[in-house]
Amino acid sequence: MTINSAEFEGNEASRGGAIFNSAGKMDILGTADKRVVFEDNKAYVGGAFTDVYTNNAETFIKGALFEENHAGADAGAAGFYGKVDVENTIFRENTAAITVDGVTADLGNSDGGGAILVGGTSDVSLTKVQFVGNESGARGGAISARHGTGYELDIDTATFTTNKSGNFGGGIANVYGGTVNMNNVDFVSNSATKAGGAIYNGVDATINFDGDVLFSNNTAVEGADIYNDGIV
Repeated sequence: MTINSAEFEGNEASRGGAIFNSAGKMDILGTADKRVVFEDNKAYVGGAFTDVYTNNAETFIKGALFEENHAGADAGAAGFYGKVDVENTIFRENTAAITVDGVTADLGNSDGGGAILVGGTSDVSLTKVQFVGNESGARGGAISARHGTGYELDIDTATFTTNKSGNFGGGIANVYGGTVNMNNVDFVSNSATKAGGAIYNGVDATINFDGDVLFSNNTAVEGADIYNDGIV
């Protein structure tokens, strides 16, 4: 399935407020002048979008805007559990596990991810992306990465600005055994209530800085820029 230059606004579901990609291949294609817009969608998991790992789902997203989408538990904008590639996309002011606009936070069952949750058996690539003002009541103000050993999240040319976590990892929380690779990434003015204002890296998790990474004006009680329990 291919989606070109569409708008998804004000939809609501239990999983995937606008789109649930259960199986097969999906291309979501916009341009800088005519983006595919996901705005004010709501769900328990995946405010605007989610897929599943069991059916070998593959998703390619280019030229999209995810703005002000909300999830009660995980993945304010998008839950990525299969193979996902994202390019030239903006994630702005999405929330997870925050009570807002009729969505009730479920902190007790939240894996976080104000914008994105990366699932247990997913390989995800993010290129030329922006994360601005996303918030999680749990971990991962912008991204909660809970992929396991042998799976990778690649981030190339990205900005993380003013994202917030009510727990740890204002920008990114990498919490299980997965690897996050970063090149040309800026973390500016992100915050976490507890640890890792920009990045939290948990036990057995790995983060590789393959190129320039900038940290500026991030805040947390412990580790304003990076809190590490794993391998950096």
